[in-house]
Amino acid sequence: MKIRRELKEIIIILFSMGIMIFSLLFATAKVDELTNENNDYKILIDIYSRQLELMNLTLHDPTFDEMMVFLNIDKTNEREYIQNIYVCKNFANDFIVNASLFGLRCAFVTISYKKDIDCHAVVAFNVTGRGLVYIEPQSDKILDLNAGGNHEGHTVDKINLFWNN
Repeated sequence: MKIRRELKEIIIILFSMGIMIFSLLFATAKVDELTNENNDYKILIDIYSRQLELMNLTLHDPTFDEMMVFLNIDKTNEREYIQNIYVCKNFANDFIVNASLFGLRCAFVTISYKKDIDCHAVVAFNVTGRGLVYIEPQSDKILDLNAGGNHEGHTVDKINLFWNN
């Protein structure tokens, strides 16, 4: 009986995760219809947070080792970049979903540049004992970001963070 009850609990959890993933995919599709204003990214993070609350997932800031384990497990960086279809914001969205399922608190980060070019999306962790660590989800590269600094040959104007909790 105990095994049957545990199996039932596992099935319920997997079903809930399926609903969450479907909801997140739907939310991502809706966000794609929005403009690239930073407030629109906040809408997506709010939807993620509500889904996580429904699943009773508790997120925490990772240690550096936990972050590195997650980077080795997560396969978001292996996906193909497809111009105008699967771009930086999609990589960041998928990375955050995976981090959330792993129990990690993670931020969707928008980088605005001083020149009139499109913003870029990456992610960040508030690593215990180290502070903010920015990650490029397309490559898992740790980034050195700061306003006024250089990123991909452009001067960074603003960095906005939207946390998944």
